[in-house]
Amino acid sequence: MQQLTADLQTARDDNRRLSERVVAVERRMVQLDADTAAAQQRLSLAEQEKAALDGLLQKSVVDSSELTRKLTDTERLLAGTQRRLSQIETAFGEIQTERVKLSAAFDDTTEKYNAYVISQNARYESLQARATLSEKLLEDSR
Repeated sequence: MQQLTADLQTARDDNRRLSERVVAVERRMVQLDADTAAAQQRLSLAEQEKAALDGLLQKSVVDSSELTRKLTDTERLLAGTQRRLSQIETAFGEIQTERVKLSAAFDDTTEKYNAYVISQNARYESLQARATLSEKLLEDSR
C-alpha cells in the first residue's frame, strides 16, 4: 500500500508538473498568438506604406518624364533662339558696315555740297559786284 501511495503521490506530482507545463505552454501560445497578431498588423501597415510609396514613386517617374520632355523642348527652343540671334548679329554687322559706308558717303556729299554752296555764293557775290560796277559805269556814262 505504501508503494501504491508513493506511486499515487508520484503520479499526482507528475500530473501537477504536467498541468503547470500545460499552463506554461498555453501562456506561451497566447503570447505567441499576440506576437503573431502584432507582426501581422505591422506587416499590414508596412504593405500599406509600400503601396503608398509605390504610388509616389510612379508619380515621381511621371513627373520626371514630364520635366525631361520640358527640358528637351526648352533646350531645342534655346538652340533655335541662339541660331536666330547669331543670324541677327550677322545681319546687324552687315547693316553697321552699310551704315558706315552710307555715313561716309553722306559726309562726302555734304562736304561737296558745302563747297558747291560756297563756290556759288562766291560767284553770286562776284556777279553782284560786277552788276553793281556795271550799273555805276552805266550811271557814270549817262
